Amino acid sequence: MSHPVMFDAHDPDCLRLRDICLALGASPPDRVDWSEIAELVDASYRLTAPARLVKELDSRA
Repeated sequence: MSHPVMFDAHDPDCLRLRDICLALGASPPDRVDWSEIAELVDASYRLTAPARLVKELDSRA
């Protein structure tokens, strides 16, 4: 089953997030704290997303 496309790859916000994430790639994978990165992305999303989407995110947990 394929996943629905939930974002536009040409959206300026997606492009900015992609640039930020790619800038993190300088460290070897075993030295990256992925749980820390996940927390940062989650916190950033919650600061910028509409309340309706944050509520939806919380209901999935």
